Amino acid sequence: MSHLKEYATGTDLNQGLGSYFAFDANRRKHSSLDRQTPAEVYRSGGSKRVEFSITRDILDRLVGGGIGMTPPAKVVTASG
Repeated sequence: MSHLKEYATGTDLNQGLGSYFAFDANRRKHSSLDRQTPAEVYRSGGSKRVEFSITRDILDRLVGGGIGMTPPAKVVTASG
């Protein structure tokens, strides 16, 4: 299974990522979630807040790099 895919437009990328995220949240079992999907954990009430960080340069490339993504309403970075 190949994990790399080229997209012709930002719209294609957006649709592809949306499809993957839907699959990941609803169908893919996660070992860190005791072989449940994130949706199953959320519906069971067992979800916890998970924090992660992304560097500003990577966020700028994703949002401002002309790949068709819009910035989220609020961005929390490691530096605040």
